[in-house]
Amino acid sequence: MAIVTTPGSASANSYVTVAELRTYASERPHASTVPTADADAEKYLIYGTRLLDTNVPRGVITNIDGALLWPRKWVKKKHQDYVVYYGDNTIPQPLKDGLCELALDLIDNDVAAVSDMAGFKKVKIDTLMFEANPGTERSIYSDTVILYIDHLFYEIKGGKEINYRVRRA
Repeated sequence: MAIVTTPGSASANSYVTVAELRTYASERPHASTVPTADADAEKYLIYGTRLLDTNVPRGVITNIDGALLWPRKWVKKKHQDYVVYYGDNTIPQPLKDGLCELALDLIDNDVAAVSDMAGFKKVKIDTLMFEANPGTERSIYSDTVILYIDHLFYEIKGGKEINYRVRRA
């Protein structure tokens, strides 16, 4: 599947090109491996875009015929002393950076996978007890992704995953 990043396009399926992902990955302090085949890298960008588009964005969509939720107007830039808005027909750089970070997370991990223990606090099997550690839930999005995108959305959705400890019953 070819990647389409034209803002507002009815066939757009990503906010970032493979070339942008490769540049982002090469500029990170911690090395990240981007698949060498463009088609493989595109899968992570398209899936990451779909995940980001499940959130409730700020502002007003500029093209109702567009396939994606961005571009938007009336979205304020972060950390400004006065009100500055992103361009009406552009994809904000923090959204692109957040998508690159999310794609790299997806390459390394299936962050959207549901734990086999989801919905359980404790499970006892013979002499083993599996117990949820309170406060260890994590969002689909890493802290770095959220750092980039938090000001662009009213709400950031993401499944919770709980870490479990094992002990003898």
